Amino acid sequence: MPDRFVKIYFPGPRVGPQTARNAGSGSRGVVLVVLLWVLAIVSLMTLSFTKSIRIEFNAARNNKDKVTAHYLARTGMAESLYRLLRRTALPAPVAPTADTALLPPDDLDLGFVTSDFPQGRVTTRIMDENGKINLNFTTEEVYHRLFAAIGVEKERADMIIDSILDWVDADKNHRLNGAEDEYYMSLDPPYRAKNGPFDTVEELLLVQGMTPELFYGIKVKDEQGRILERYGLVNYLTVYTFSIQINLNSAPLPVLMAIPDMEPQFAQMLYERRLVKPFLNMAEVSQTSAAALGRAAEWLSVGRKSNCFSLESTAEIPGSRIKNTLRSIIVIDPQESVGYRTIYWNEMVR
Repeated sequence: MPDRFVKIYFPGPRVGPQTARNAGSGSRGVVLVVLLWVLAIVSLMTLSFTKSIRIEFNAARNNKDKVTAHYLARTGMAESLYRLLRRTALPAPVAPTADTALLPPDDLDLGFVTSDFPQGRVTTRIMDENGKINLNFTTEEVYHRLFAAIGVEKERADMIIDSILDWVDADKNHRLNGAEDEYYMSLDPPYRAKNGPFDTVEELLLVQGMTPELFYGIKVKDEQGRILERYGLVNYLTVYTFSIQINLNSAPLPVLMAIPDMEPQFAQMLYERRLVKPFLNMAEVSQTSAAALGRAAEWLSVGRKSNCFSLESTAEIPGSRIKNTLRSIIVIDPQESVGYRTIYWNEMVR
């Protein structure tokens, strides 16, 4: 008997027109999602590339501004130095006449020279080193008077002054508020107290308690909105003179106030008087006030021709935050082929 096979059929789903349309729509939806993801990835890559280009462009612009500011500062310093050399090479001025007395003070007299160039502006501050206090010759009393004159709190001043005296003395014993090797070796990086004279004024930045703000100074606004300079020990201290005597005709007001036996009102009077007419001798100083000079007479000198100056040139470029500051100490010496020699040079970019 022949085998009989029974065929069983399982009917599958019927695919109608509507089902086919749904399948086609699903395929297009997947493609759309993939395209959206591709567009998102491409957009992110484009943004990343654009950001990278912007960073590189800003870096290149900043580098260009730094180079420009550097050479602007050098140019402004050279111009100020040229004018200073011309003045010091000239003979002593004659007594002012009625006409010349009415002329405004020269910018060299005021200590600020502003130079405008197509690329930016340079401001050069010129200070006579003989109008400053010598770090290696002064006394603890002068330090305290100077710190009080520039507004440093007594507790902070005591710590810094004791630390300065510990830095220069030869022993290893620290004063009440001072510091020696034990403190400095605990810093990172460690170093030892010098126990010797200062070679540069910037060496003060190594002393306990000293900060860049106190050393270089900061700018603040008063109640009337005027910008004032506060602190700035670099403007009042030096290591490039050879006596305790200070040139009255070029000393800043805080320096005059730091001199022993100098009353603040008398210091203000001397400062305002010498801005109008420099003193010719100490007799004129005594005649300015009935008050006796006392020990202040030992610290003051007038009439001496200065030959050592600090120049600080700061270049600013319009539309840029880059500033370049050059600081130098020069000694005017006719024996030199260029008429002067540079004994200190420092470049600061901020």
